[in-house]
Amino acid sequence: GLNVTSVQPALGSTLGGTTVTISGTGFLSGASVTFGGQPAASAVLNADGTLTAVAPPHADGPATVAVANPDGQTASLTDAYRYVEVPVITGVRKLGNPFRLAITGSLFHSQCTVKINGTAVPITTLQRDGTLLARQGKTLKAMVPKGAVVSVTVTNDDESTTSAPFSFSW
Repeated sequence: GLNVTSVQPALGSTLGGTTVTISGTGFLSGASVTFGGQPAASAVLNADGTLTAVAPPHADGPATVAVANPDGQTASLTDAYRYVEVPVITGVRKLGNPFRLAITGSLFHSQCTVKINGTAVPITTLQRDGTLLARQGKTLKAMVPKGAVVSVTVTNDDESTTSAPFSFSW
């Protein structure tokens, strides 16, 4: 019969859009998938019998993943997927003397990591207004050469969720 055994990855953004592989038995072509009652953007039956689905937007927290076959059979795995809030960068600006970067956005955690082109910035401070300050004068300045475009990301400590890259140059 129909059975859902695992969901990988078991974690994704509250904004949706994470591609998830659902394992189990008895999946049929044309099956539909829901995450916490919200329909997945798409569900495709793979040659190996797994389903690939795109997680829809959903509130923060755990969600039950359910599969419904066209013949009416349904199966679910309780709290198989966890929605987490992902940090969003809306702006980066340079501050001088000493050289620092001010990163604006939302959902930054106090113990987050700022990376420039994939390399972690030595010192990051979350200000009261929610702005992140990337510090370390010369070391930081060497990571952001004048005229070069760099990719800035923020990764939160709790669920290791990472923002979309933000391009910055000065």
